[in-house]
Amino acid sequence: MACIGDVYRESYAMKGLYIHIPFCIKKCLYCDFNSYEGMSEIYDSYTDALITHIGRVKPTGVTTVYIGGGTPTVLSCGQLERLIRSLEVPEGIEFTVEANPKTLNVEKANLLYSLGVNRLSIGLQAWQDRLLKAIGRIHTKDDFLECLHIAQNVGFTNINVDVMFGLPGQSSDDLRKTVNALKTLAIPHVSCYSLTVAPNTPFYTNPPPNLPDEETEREMYDIVYNNFPMYEISNFAEDEYMCRHNLCYWSGNGYYAFGAGAYGYLRDVRFSWENDVTSYIKSVADNTITATQQETLTENDKMIEYAILALRMARGIDESEFARRFKLDFYQKFQQAVDINIKNGLMEQTPSGYRLTRRGIDLANTALCEFVGV
Repeated sequence: MACIGDVYRESYAMKGLYIHIPFCIKKCLYCDFNSYEGMSEIYDSYTDALITHIGRVKPTGVTTVYIGGGTPTVLSCGQLERLIRSLEVPEGIEFTVEANPKTLNVEKANLLYSLGVNRLSIGLQAWQDRLLKAIGRIHTKDDFLECLHIAQNVGFTNINVDVMFGLPGQSSDDLRKTVNALKTLAIPHVSCYSLTVAPNTPFYTNPPPNLPDEETEREMYDIVYNNFPMYEISNFAEDEYMCRHNLCYWSGNGYYAFGAGAYGYLRDVRFSWENDVTSYIKSVADNTITATQQETLTENDKMIEYAILALRMARGIDESEFARRFKLDFYQKFQQAVDINIKNGLMEQTPSGYRLTRRGIDLANTALCEFVGV
């Protein structure tokens, strides 16, 4: 079993590879990701574009791979096989694919497993069918269980399940039943997020009724926090099941990105590709693809991001790692932010640095805002 220190130290040397599949059978009412319903007629040409784009860049030093979406498992077995075989993924590294219920069958699960995929992320969101319907999910609880059992029977043991709270009409007892079900199923990794009503979503245009109030949402988070080991504010797992790919992000390391709307970060530059799927396909085919957004992070930007991302994690700030990276003392750089947060009971000192207190986790946005603009 890897100890938590080993996992975090490993994350400092990671380089990720993210591939975006922007297709879904049906777009959820809350979703503001770059994803589109249907479009199955261009799945083939999009797969070709990804293979071409990745082949031109030739990613090196990759230590984690994550295929997300959208719903990657809407692709056919043939499309998935062509894409994955083109990656030449180093054997044994963490390789995650997102899979939603009703899009994963035995044949597809066997294929993914045989091609070296060793981690699945399955979107449940809620245990109650009425809540799933209210947020526009196409699956039921039983569909989720079928998807999970298919994955487990094929041989997948490293499985994440996505859960949401703060849903319209959701009670704390509803979430407690979801949590208890996942504990009974012995799910090794849980990602849990509160509902955000984002612009350009159906929920923003027509706000859902009966949204839980702030106090209820805090109670809901407590239910998850008290039942699973938290290693990042929204992610819960024992040490050996922590998501290496996400740790790569949270440790401020570089990651390649491919696909319409995908974001990457390499050599201090954060960038993204064209959101529109057909434009992405055409620009790859014409060999004219360029980043639509590009930002070069200054040393100060990187220090602030390091602080904010590290404080979202259970272990918090590692002062020796900060000094190694930036040749500067963490407290010297962020003294005012640290002092204010400690005074307000939102941060505390640890043997290796600083971390959020339990109260600080509840008020994380308040605590982390103190580091912005320093």
